[in-house]
Amino acid sequence: MLENNIFLTIIVDIFRKETASLVQLLTPYFTNIVAVAIIFKPLFIVSSIVLVFLSISYWLVKIYLSWKESQKPFILFELSPPSSTEQSSFTTTQLFTSVHGLLRQRSWLFRLFDVTKSYAFEILSTKEKGIRYLLRVPTDDAQIIKKNLISYLAGIQIKEVNDYFDAGVKGHVLDIHLSHHFAFPLKKQDNLKEYDPIAYVTGTMTKLAEYELVAVQMIVSPIGRSLSQKIKRLRFLFLGNKDLLSELKTTHPLGSLFLFTFRLCAQILMFPIGVIVWMATDGKEGPILSFIPYKPQQQNNAYKEFVESQIKQKIDQQLFTTSLRLLTVA
Repeated sequence: MLENNIFLTIIVDIFRKETASLVQLLTPYFTNIVAVAIIFKPLFIVSSIVLVFLSISYWLVKIYLSWKESQKPFILFELSPPSSTEQSSFTTTQLFTSVHGLLRQRSWLFRLFDVTKSYAFEILSTKEKGIRYLLRVPTDDAQIIKKNLISYLAGIQIKEVNDYFDAGVKGHVLDIHLSHHFAFPLKKQDNLKEYDPIAYVTGTMTKLAEYELVAVQMIVSPIGRSLSQKIKRLRFLFLGNKDLLSELKTTHPLGSLFLFTFRLCAQILMFPIGVIVWMATDGKEGPILSFIPYKPQQQNNAYKEFVESQIKQKIDQQLFTTSLRLLTVA
C-alpha cells in the first residue's frame, strides 16, 4: 500500500535529494574542521593535560588549606548571659554582621582558593553542670570576639573552659539539613520580649542521667564563591521579573543527568524530522530541534509576593554557610 502512495513517494524522493544536497553543502566545512583539528591536535592534547593538572592541583591545595585551617588551635568560651536582657533582634543582627566581617578576614592565599574560617556556637547539657552556652573560636580571633560580646550584651560573663568531649567517648551525631532551597528564609523572630525561641531547644535537653550528654552545635562560616554565584543568579531573576519560585525547585543530580540524556537521544532520533523542518522554514528552524521544558505562566498572588519579598530580604543580608549537628552520649 505504501509503495502505491504517490504522495509519500514524492516526499521520500524530496527528502533524499535535499539530504544529499545538505551533505554535499556541509562536506567542505566538515573537511576543513577535520583538517584544523589534525593541525591543532598536539596543542589540544597538551592544553587538556595542563588544564586537568591545574584543576587537580587547585583542589589538592584547597583540601590541604582547609585541613590546615581546621587544625588551628581554638579557644572554648563559656557564655553566661544576664538573667534579663533588652536586646532587640536588630542588635543581634548587627552582632552577627560583625562576626561575618571577622570571618571574612583571610589571607590572599585563602581568598584565592576560597577557604573560609568558621566559628562554632554550641549548647551543652549535662546532669552535673546543667545547660551551658559555648563558643568555639580560633585563638587568633578570641580576644576580638570577646570584646564584641561584652559590647553587645552588658553583664555577660565569659570564661575559658576545657573541651567537654572526650575522643574515647562513643556518641551519636545527627546532621540536620534544609529540606528546601537555601534561599527560602527561616521564620523571623521579632517578638523576643514575649517568648524565648531557644527555650524550646533547651527544654528538651533537661532531666539527663548521670553519664548522659546532649549538645547542639552550629558551625558558621561565610558563603563561598559557588553560593555567591547562585545568589547573583537569584538577583538577576528579581531584576528580570522572572518566576523565582520555579527556579528554586531543587532537582536531584541523577534526575538532571537522566533528563539531559533523554533530550540528547530525542534530538538524535528527531534529526530527520528536523531536516524537513529546516527545509520547510528555509533554514530558519532546525535541523537540530530544541526541547524547551514547559514553564507555566507566572502567577501574581499575595502569597507568592510575600515569599519572594522574604527571599529578597534574606539574600540581601550577610549570609553564612551553616552546619547544624546534634550530639548525644548515653
